[in-house]
Amino acid sequence: MSMKSFVTPKRVTSRLKQFLRNVFLPIFILATLTPFAFAQTDDYTSAYIGYHLNNFEYSEKIWTELAKNGDMNSQYAIGVMQLRGESTNSSPKKAFEWFSMAAEQGHSTAMFNVGVALWEGSGVEQNREEALVWWEQAANKGDSGAQFNLGLAHYLGEEKQRNIEVAAKWISLAEQQNHPEANRVLQAIIDENPGVTSKIVSQGTVAQPDNQTGSEIAAPSTVEISSPEPAESEPEAVVTTDQPEETPPSDTQTYWKTSLASDLRSSPKKNAPAFLPLPAETPVDVIQTRGQWSKVTLPEGLKTWIYNKYLITNADSGTVNGTNIRVRPNASTDNATSPPLGIYRNGDEVKVLNQYETWAQIRAPKYIGGWIPTKNLVSYNDTKENRQALWALRAGEGL
Repeated sequence: MSMKSFVTPKRVTSRLKQFLRNVFLPIFILATLTPFAFAQTDDYTSAYIGYHLNNFEYSEKIWTELAKNGDMNSQYAIGVMQLRGESTNSSPKKAFEWFSMAAEQGHSTAMFNVGVALWEGSGVEQNREEALVWWEQAANKGDSGAQFNLGLAHYLGEEKQRNIEVAAKWISLAEQQNHPEANRVLQAIIDENPGVTSKIVSQGTVAQPDNQTGSEIAAPSTVEISSPEPAESEPEAVVTTDQPEETPPSDTQTYWKTSLASDLRSSPKKNAPAFLPLPAETPVDVIQTRGQWSKVTLPEGLKTWIYNKYLITNADSGTVNGTNIRVRPNASTDNATSPPLGIYRNGDEVKVLNQYETWAQIRAPKYIGGWIPTKNLVSYNDTKENRQALWALRAGEGL
């Protein structure tokens, strides 16, 4: 990047200059796509789950329809897919077009990505002055990556007259939102300019990020581009899902749970037999999505039954011995009260829970599940330990 010469209170030392240049790398934020920052349509949520199951064609079809009708989160999601090569005839130009549509409607991460594209000339003619305009808009909406880049631009004199105070303000705001590079960069600037920046930093206040759906595509990196998680951004910055909110602690993961009490059904239909009521706040794993339904299982697998003769047992463990053996939720072959949920695979290793006459109750393998409306699911970030504690509570209630 070319440096412009300005008269400044203190020139940047060559060592600090090189350090700052090494972190000033605009990278698209494909933030984690999460449809649950606020209410979303069932279609958007189905597309979101499909995306995370790598059913890109299905997700693109739904998001494109929503995007053409003006949904900014779907526009952002399609932009992420275009940028990651997950969409039909993907190209940086198409990604820029979709990001621009979302940015015009106020999507802060899309604004950031529009700025990155303009800065790098990715899918659009390079225009760094305009890039800074978009970053400033995103920064004012609370995007930490835009705040960080804008601060560095002011400090290094990149398309801006060098201004230490303004630089410290923006990087301080990014640091308060746990931007991964902001703390060490801010400390380096303070060390280089003692007294000039300390007051600015101490008075910094954080603009609140938008409450918008992002993409889970991955977590922001050096210059934020937040995941479809994305990512939308899972390079130095990984493509992740849109996460304008504060970046969650590194020991957290994205999980699923029921948002309200729901019945698991044997197939994705409202009139399909229900075989298990799930309380609200029940942890689940999503196996598949189909239309507005999702197939889920429990963290330890569903409780199911199998004929003893098809199970080789050893204490509380067992091995399925046979082919085309139906999975049943109850110790019965009555399809109305104990509808088949799938077929066991010969050699499946399972946990044995109970014995009843000629039947054995087991935890089914994780590919066996029941169907629930996708709208009754919610994603959340938490530690593995907390999720296990929540599951232990539900398991203690009989699940």
